[in-house]
Amino acid sequence: MVSSLGPNAVSSCAAARAGVLRATPLDEFLTYEPESGEMVPVFGHQVRELTLGFTGLGRMARLADAALQDLCTGPEWDRSGSARTGLFLALPSGYFESSFLRAQAQPEDYEPLSLDEYVEAALGDGRRALLEQLVPLLAKRSGLRLLVTRLYFEDQTGAMSAVREAAENLRSGKLDRCIVGGVDTLCDPALIEPLLLLGMLKTPESPARFLPGEAAAFVLLERASAETTNGAALGTLEAPVTTEDPVHRFAEDPVTGSACADAVRRCQGRLPDQGKATGLLITDLNGDEWKARRWGHTLTVLPRELVDVPHWYTGESFGEIGAATVPVAICMALRAFQRGYANAEGVLVSASAYAGPSGALHVRAPGGAGVS
Repeated sequence: MVSSLGPNAVSSCAAARAGVLRATPLDEFLTYEPESGEMVPVFGHQVRELTLGFTGLGRMARLADAALQDLCTGPEWDRSGSARTGLFLALPSGYFESSFLRAQAQPEDYEPLSLDEYVEAALGDGRRALLEQLVPLLAKRSGLRLLVTRLYFEDQTGAMSAVREAAENLRSGKLDRCIVGGVDTLCDPALIEPLLLLGMLKTPESPARFLPGEAAAFVLLERASAETTNGAALGTLEAPVTTEDPVHRFAEDPVTGSACADAVRRCQGRLPDQGKATGLLITDLNGDEWKARRWGHTLTVLPRELVDVPHWYTGESFGEIGAATVPVAICMALRAFQRGYANAEGVLVSASAYAGPSGALHVRAPGGAGVS
């Protein structure tokens, strides 16, 4: 894991636990402050030591490589190539870029194409670069020989899909181990101006918005019956669920939270104990009013025993980190088990994408560790 709070999972999760914040000014981006009448910096949770001067594929690769090195550079890591390994990676969907293009486009900009064709063509190069170049770069840098690679352009819910497909590959015996993770940056200079113009960033004029962040995180999954590569497993990932919701951030329809609540209920319902061990909930609230309303509606229909457990928020420590949200939350849960401050045998991770979909999965403390 790598984040604005540290170069690895240990330091990042410890700093988040301690309530440390590290938001810094985003270079060259200013916004108006009515109280002083002056232009002031826009702030974000950057990993400046890694990403300063990089944009696009280069920025994403720097983050992902650092997080992958954190996972697989320990002395216990098997580099012999004998283990059949797969990489399952959550990535940004391009929702904000797409929304910006739609908001700014005039018919003369895209005719004779349709608006959908114009947006798809405009975003296509960036996605192709990730598809064709990111995984080879990571494999080369890490020395991994990957039998299977899957990319999920689904923002926050991509990691739920990744865990589900990874588990299927492990159960079928196709793979011996799976690396599941996510990487995203909302601090990319190419994205900051669209986010400002869309009214998404926290500024003096818009305090009920989010601070952009950037992060990457990976976890290693193996079958419950297998001897784990690094000794005792840190926990079990269970019951990943995703649900669709037609209401997205810029839709005219009111947000309801029904898809998010459905994901949580279905996840809990698939657990052997129906979620009785769940004593902590990690979700992706980030200061944005729309996401808060969505979660507020969700809480009104969840069981009281789940509403009353302690809640942690990834956005509080790391800002809005998009596709990296769930892998970071999983790391937070596993470190909480390892260090003994989770005060729970099970952690529910819930997240919603601005494009609409929601997802949930359960992280269980060691004891019957593996994948389900």
